[in-house]
Amino acid sequence: MTRASETQTVCLCTRVEKVTVCLCTRVEKVTVCLCTRVEKVTVCLCTRVEKVTVCLCTRVEKVTVCLCTRVEKVTVCLCTRVEKVTVCLYVFFPK
Repeated sequence: MTRASETQTVCLCTRVEKVTVCLCTRVEKVTVCLCTRVEKVTVCLCTRVEKVTVCLCTRVEKVTVCLCTRVEKVTVCLCTRVEKVTVCLYVFFPK
């Protein structure tokens, strides 16, 4: 049996005014996130195939770390900004 213990999602984010919009792909599925920054905390609302993911992000130095919850699964995101584009690597840890 070969089963991956974790699945990776790559996201491309761009900032429109004060709202960050992310497009994520994972195994032929697409996740769209809307993020807004409240003080120093970024809150994201993501939708994917009738499922909703809510993320809380904090910035440590130049790296953004997000903790997301989605239907009994926990998502950890690592985001870094290259020029004006934010690239996120999502690691899913199924229960």
